[in-house]
Amino acid sequence: MNLALVVRKASRPASTRLGGRGMTKGTFVNKAELIDSLAKAHFEGNKAVATRALNAVVDTISTEVANTGKVSITGFGVFEVQHREARMVRNPRTGERKQAEAMDLPRFRPGTDLKNRVEAAAKKR
Repeated sequence: MNLALVVRKASRPASTRLGGRGMTKGTFVNKAELIDSLAKAHFEGNKAVATRALNAVVDTISTEVANTGKVSITGFGVFEVQHREARMVRNPRTGERKQAEAMDLPRFRPGTDLKNRVEAAAKKR
């Protein structure tokens, strides 16, 4: 399955859009902007259909990762559950140390095709 998606850059850098926190390089596309691009590229401008399609894909991936622990989309990447063991953590404000519980977290590993597209786009900048 080849997913060609036109995604435009956000109008403001990520560091500005996040109030100066978090991502500091480049820009990012939020869900509404992704739906706009998806509608223009694949659904003849129909945002309602694009919204349903995106929500269906995200919901299906989320459900399958929660139930089976792994979803692999060849060329795009792998969504999986990663177990994090219990560990000691420190509150940076107070210095207090406490035990953080073990937990399962979602993880995404990009596939070869996605890595190649990102690398090619980086060379064009």
